[in-house]
Amino acid sequence: EEFFIYPSPASSHVFVTPGSVQVIDLNGTVVIDTKTEGILDVSALKTGMYIVCQDTRKAKLIIE
Repeated sequence: EEFFIYPSPASSHVFVTPGSVQVIDLNGTVVIDTKTEGILDVSALKTGMYIVCQDTRKAKLIIE
């Protein structure tokens, strides 16, 4: 199954493959842990790089 996340860099929302999603900062802290229908609100995240995980798939997300 395909896993997508866009746009990156982002500042308010990103589109992701629907399902359970975790966003982890580079310190290893889970900052978002939710189930999504395809749109993820990332407006509360600070500028920087994050890892988005869904099942065993991972993608890099940059917040500006």
